[in-house]
Amino acid sequence: QADAHTTVELSLVSISRYSRKPFFCAQEEACFFWVAKRARALYRRAEEEEEKEEEEEGGAEPAAKVSEADLDDLLLKHDSYLLGFLQAATKYKGAAAMWSELDVEAVAHKVLASLKYRVARGVLQMRTWPPRRAVQHRLPGGLFGTGKQRGRPVLWIMTSVCDWANVDLDTAEKSELQLQERLSEELTASGHRNLISCVLLDGVCQTMLQYQAIFTLYGDISDKYYPGRVHKILLLNGNAFVTGTYSLAVKPFMDEDTQKLVRIFEKGAATLAGLRKYIEDENIPRLYGGSAPGSGPDDVLLESELFPEGVNAAAQALKARCLRDLEEEGGGGGGGDDDGDLKKEAGDEKE
Repeated sequence: QADAHTTVELSLVSISRYSRKPFFCAQEEACFFWVAKRARALYRRAEEEEEKEEEEEGGAEPAAKVSEADLDDLLLKHDSYLLGFLQAATKYKGAAAMWSELDVEAVAHKVLASLKYRVARGVLQMRTWPPRRAVQHRLPGGLFGTGKQRGRPVLWIMTSVCDWANVDLDTAEKSELQLQERLSEELTASGHRNLISCVLLDGVCQTMLQYQAIFTLYGDISDKYYPGRVHKILLLNGNAFVTGTYSLAVKPFMDEDTQKLVRIFEKGAATLAGLRKYIEDENIPRLYGGSAPGSGPDDVLLESELFPEGVNAAAQALKARCLRDLEEEGGGGGGGDDDGDLKKEAGDEKE
């Protein structure tokens, strides 16, 4: 039965009559543990096949096998990892999904691909990598605050002020893997299976096109290897040009069901109103019009949380613009600028 590449009847694998936390329903719980067991077996089989191939070819020594403890950590240490695959496979429908029609064998093979990728890219040796903080001057952003719904984690991605020119693909990939593993820990601590992702769009149009390889890499890692862990993706401070660029350069590389989670808000009042649907004011940076306390009255970007290694030139330009807007509007929020003005101000800051 386990070897059949077909839908598995849930009646054969159910382990409880009623669902237990953190599962939506008993069917999801049954699928979770079946997929975990099957993915483990598939991974061990893949190891044996690779070892056999190495022996037949007389090549290099086969890689050391992943220990049982490490495989447990990779698969089961954080519920959100496997739950994410089930979320994506059932199109985020939860208990209302057609669980009896779910191809759990296909889900197990997707988990296998993720396991192989994580091991190959060195996730088990991540402690020997430079800490993510080491690149946060170039790639600012991170976790701050919680959503209105029972403390859901919020991830702030400062796309438009990242120093992409000084980030190679290997650094971008390792940084993203460190972040994804950190998100697993945060979701476990919060008791949630997914989070809110807030993405700053000011001046990002040209960046999306120029560094598309990095954006595509991020999309692949999220969709293929850590899927189903986003509750909503909020694109902030947009405009018609940014929205068009997103549709052209980013949306095609996103999973169709992930696309449905995206909400785009225009710059200024629309962004603040959109954020307030999901997050309390005290957890919204003043850059967007919220009241999150930073390190001082001029800390509109929440530097203490999102820029732990200091504000880079592009962020400094955005900060200056935001402070001017706040002064002119008597406390109004929004900040930001179009792509050309933001680059010009960043250049002035460097000089």
